[in-house]
Amino acid sequence: MEKSTRMGNRMIWCVEDDDSIRDIEIYTLKSTGFEARGFVDGDSFWKELISTDRLPELVLMDIMLPGEDGIALLKKMRELSKTEDIPVIMATAKGMEFDKVQSLDIGADDYLVKPFGMMEMVSRIKAVLRRCSPKKKEHIYEGLSAWKTVRKVEAMPDKVRYIKVKSCKKRKYKN
Repeated sequence: MEKSTRMGNRMIWCVEDDDSIRDIEIYTLKSTGFEARGFVDGDSFWKELISTDRLPELVLMDIMLPGEDGIALLKKMRELSKTEDIPVIMATAKGMEFDKVQSLDIGADDYLVKPFGMMEMVSRIKAVLRRCSPKKKEHIYEGLSAWKTVRKVEAMPDKVRYIKVKSCKKRKYKN
């Protein structure tokens, strides 16, 4: 299962039963440099998801769908190892706090309430992709030559950060 890495090749799948909404989502995504594909119902989405070798980078999913609804599909995605890490944004008219909390607790990465603007949709997709993309292993050095005393702090096993220490007093650092 391959996932694309460049934005131009980042595939977003839109699961929306309303043709006009699905069409504008796909048009907007393609206009902003993404690849996009639409599904009219949960059944066609699920069949393609489990059979494809090219998984989407993100799924934008309505809750109220004919047949299997978006909540049930989200649960199935989180239970299947092939799809458990695919980010999902719920895009739905269900705007009550309970609906938002339920989706987020099941595993949605974000929640858009209809009607929403296309610029907001693209920004939220980009934000979720940034948060869900694997981080590059790199060392961060900032202004080391100007620092008199520098102390190495292991923030995460794969990152090394250096922080400025103003004095030589011993300080405790919380991870």
